[in-house]
Amino acid sequence: MCSSDLTALGGMTAIEQISSRSETGAWDDGSARGEFETFVQSPGRYTFVRHSTLGNGFTLLDGAIGQIASPGHTAHEMTEAEKNFAAMDADLQRPLHLRTVFRDLRQEYPEKIGDNETLVIVGELSDDRSVKFYFDRSSKLLVREVRLAESTLGRIPTQIDYADYRGVDGVQIPIDRKSVV
Repeated sequence: MCSSDLTALGGMTAIEQISSRSETGAWDDGSARGEFETFVQSPGRYTFVRHSTLGNGFTLLDGAIGQIASPGHTAHEMTEAEKNFAAMDADLQRPLHLRTVFRDLRQEYPEKIGDNETLVIVGELSDDRSVKFYFDRSSKLLVREVRLAESTLGRIPTQIDYADYRGVDGVQIPIDRKSVV
């Protein structure tokens, strides 16, 4: 990210000072809904708990060890791709680390999301995984992220839309996040 993008988030100093974050919210996948809790502590500790009428599911990352469980199923170890994407979610200073996490970052043609023009940056990870970042041209804030991972079923995209940024401890945090797999 360039300095104007970091400034839009609150600046390098404010981002460096984040050491933990917890969030609660609601989820709705069209057929079921419930609540979730997220706990993140740097470096690399991440817990996501999803509550539903079917039970609880979770994603847990503690350094190099990661587990996932769906409601009604026992936990299993994360694949390397799952661990790498969870590690991205666990990195509270991710905007400062993009150049070290991705082996290649390149700008693509701008795209429109709704009425807004976006700057598109693609980051290549190892193992045929990549992430597309869509930054709003005027605010410089991240409005969409598309994660692509290879699987036995082919390339699987996960789209995350970010909106309603608000200041928390001097850093702009998206309050509204929508994920689609």
